[in-house]
Amino acid sequence: MLWKTCLVVAVCMAPLEAQSAPPSLAIEHEIVLRGGSTSAVAWSGDGKWIACGGYTGEVLVVDAASGKLHHELLASSHWIGAMRFAPDRSALFVGGHALTRWDLRSGKETVRVTPGHPNAMALSRDGSLVAHTTPEGKVAIRAARDLRLEFELTVPDETACDALAFDAAGARLAVGKRSGRSYEFELASRRVITEHAPPTGRDQHAFVQVQSLAYLDDDRLVRLDWQGNLLGYSTEPQTLGHSGFGMSVDPGAALCLAWGHDQIHAFLRAGPRFTVVGGGPAAVHPSGTSWVRVRDSQLEFFRDASCVRTLPIAQRTTPGECVFVDGGRHLAIGGMRARLFDLANGALVALPCELSGTPIAYPGSEEMVLWTTKWDRRLHSSSGTLTFWSVAALRAGRAEPNRACPTGDVEMEWQEPVFSRDGQHFALGPTIRATEQPAESRWQLPERADSQWAQPLPGGESAWLVEEDRYRRTVQLCHADGPHDAQTELWGHVIGWSPDGTRLLTARDDSVAILDAATMQVVRSIAGSSSAAWFDDQRVLVQEHGGALSLVATADGAVLARLQQAGLSGRLTVAADGSRCAIAMSDRIVVVRISGD
Repeated sequence: MLWKTCLVVAVCMAPLEAQSAPPSLAIEHEIVLRGGSTSAVAWSGDGKWIACGGYTGEVLVVDAASGKLHHELLASSHWIGAMRFAPDRSALFVGGHALTRWDLRSGKETVRVTPGHPNAMALSRDGSLVAHTTPEGKVAIRAARDLRLEFELTVPDETACDALAFDAAGARLAVGKRSGRSYEFELASRRVITEHAPPTGRDQHAFVQVQSLAYLDDDRLVRLDWQGNLLGYSTEPQTLGHSGFGMSVDPGAALCLAWGHDQIHAFLRAGPRFTVVGGGPAAVHPSGTSWVRVRDSQLEFFRDASCVRTLPIAQRTTPGECVFVDGGRHLAIGGMRARLFDLANGALVALPCELSGTPIAYPGSEEMVLWTTKWDRRLHSSSGTLTFWSVAALRAGRAEPNRACPTGDVEMEWQEPVFSRDGQHFALGPTIRATEQPAESRWQLPERADSQWAQPLPGGESAWLVEEDRYRRTVQLCHADGPHDAQTELWGHVIGWSPDGTRLLTARDDSVAILDAATMQVVRSIAGSSSAAWFDDQRVLVQEHGGALSLVATADGAVLARLQQAGLSGRLTVAADGSRCAIAMSDRIVVVRISGD
């Protein structure tokens, strides 16, 4: 829903007149979630260390024999696409949102530049040169020691560059394009000396980008494309039979791995081809005698098709929705599974059962409410269920919810219930329902746009309806007994309504606007960041700008309190008592304490 996807940072607090001192903000906890997925894996040239890059931009460098964590590198705000160890294992080069060089003696970042694509990065075998794409579609060649630019290559055809590889001597560079073509450059002359066309007989409309490139010791160029064609490893082309996501091969060509979503195909110089269930990412040992992949938060080590041992790998994960529960004493966090944190100490609560679902803000009770959907393949429809859990009972070891309430069919799997401020009613898609009778529609909202969401008002007789299509965004007050108020076109994204429903907060490019909900006229515009939200008393907003949280008085725009912390922005939830807010960032939850001391 629109209000859940806006990047906003909010703080809720008690009325200012009830405080004996000016409000203050302080970070109380930073909760890092583990169990995330790995997007890339690399093996050092001596086979002693393994680097695993995650979808949150974190890189873990571990000992391949013991699993000991040597370094945890926060390399990017973007998923990691490629990693290369220096030949002497003194440095690691990481391609993510930026291209970074890390000193592996100190674990510190030494230099950073912005590439064009996180996958398209290569390191020469002697460790002297790094290649990466640029935003202009060229390929930059840099000195590895300090990433100083040496020169750029202009690559034929206008499609993006998605793969790079140096030859054994560092004299040539291969560039794989989204068109399916590959070009080999002679670096001394900076000219194309060989062009490789896509395989013949392919569907002309298929997606054929070159996914991976690698040079062997004999200077053969091995290519893998999106259609699953492996070219150059053997005399005959090999076909995976499905899409190819990535490839790893040792320089001596003893073993080549190519993987898709749910299978890894292994090709051997001496031996039959074999397949292992489950996809990558994977990496071949430099000797070609073994290989490793990351799956289900662990490293799996293989000899041929047999897994011989495993090691845990605790990659960070991006948190899902999070809400305060149990009177603000605990924080429920969604994702692959729901988790619960005790805010007295910031510790993860051990639960008697695995909880699935998305935590939903439920103002009417101290219970924890989870929302789950289930897809019925036979009926081609989704159904939803709300489950209400007692936090005290969970901590005491009871594995049953207080109640489970099916809501019936759900038109869109991404739809989630939005409760009224009194918790007695909720909107689910185009219907308003009573919390005590969640499967029954109390009354229906108009259905006119593909994207719409509603905020029920206390009592359940009225609801604000926001609709959005490609050309405009509107808001309308709808009533159970009709007629509905006129639609009003909005400029800016709706952040949310004030607690009593009389004010509307919208975000614009460089400001926030407070609108009178009855007239939809702007009451006040506050310049600055467009990330903002209400306090419960409607007289204070919080704005996030440049890593600072500021409490702002709506009457005159005065800043009442400020907290400086770089990168402090994300999805938010607010404690009902106004003592805390939680900000769900890309790789952690930051809990901010508000007080009058």
